[in-house]
Amino acid sequence: MIKHIFTDMDKTLLNDKGQINPKTAEYLQKIDLPLTLVTARAPKEMQFAIDDLNLKGEQIAFNGGLIFFPHKDGNEVISSNPLQAEAAKRVIEEIQDKYEGVSVSWYTKDELCSTRR
Repeated sequence: MIKHIFTDMDKTLLNDKGQINPKTAEYLQKIDLPLTLVTARAPKEMQFAIDDLNLKGEQIAFNGGLIFFPHKDGNEVISSNPLQAEAAKRVIEEIQDKYEGVSVSWYTKDELCSTRR
């Protein structure tokens, strides 16, 4: 018996244009099961899907690095496991030193950042 649905977003829930098919949204809103998005995306990049599907339960961002309840006035964090700033800085510098010309992207709590050397 299915008790909970967990789904990735990109190329699973979302089509190639990054949208939810209206028929899929309609179906998911009708079923009487909790639905949790599980994605590498940041919460603000998930918000349109949360809104479109009227999700109220736990959502998983940053590949499990953040679990939260979405609320209209901000997210309620259940679990957060960020990489410490100094460790992240060392990893980014190491990649840039060893792989010239590579683009490095990372997330802060709220935004996507990137650099290219």
